[in-house]
Amino acid sequence: GFDKFPTDTAGFLELCRGLKKNNTPAGFALGHATGDGNTWCHWALWAHGGNLVDANEKIVINSPETAKALEYVKSLYETFVPGTVSWNDSSNNKAFLAGDLYLTNNGISIYAAAKKDNPKLAEDMDHAVWPVGPVGKPTEFQLAYPILAFKYSKAPNACKAFISFMMEASNY
Repeated sequence: GFDKFPTDTAGFLELCRGLKKNNTPAGFALGHATGDGNTWCHWALWAHGGNLVDANEKIVINSPETAKALEYVKSLYETFVPGTVSWNDSSNNKAFLAGDLYLTNNGISIYAAAKKDNPKLAEDMDHAVWPVGPVGKPTEFQLAYPILAFKYSKAPNACKAFISFMMEASNY
């Protein structure tokens, strides 16, 4: 019943409910996933106006907005494939690539694995940004993994050469 990916959280919840009803559930890493779990949980918190800290670094997570985010996540969780609370960062990849779920969040790794191991699946994949929540603006959380060499390194030129090598398109 959807022509395109929903642009708001209410539509996204309805999509996930429909996927579960069709026995093609969604699933998002939750319990032991430091990357994928943080990404979608921060999105859900921020989409509802919640925050961990305020501009003065005061802890403000205990708020009505956080409660709304938790209620939304609870409703969303009810649509997930079983087992997501025990998933690590690779579990959603494995479940998606095995055909056990049909919607998940991920960085590029899931697409790269599909391109390599299941090109037909990769051709059929679609990509979308997280829907906008009640705050009315995008609230995506992007993970960044810095690559650096410390000044105190005993081999700074080797470190720099390795970083340059790893950042070449064919190696990255």
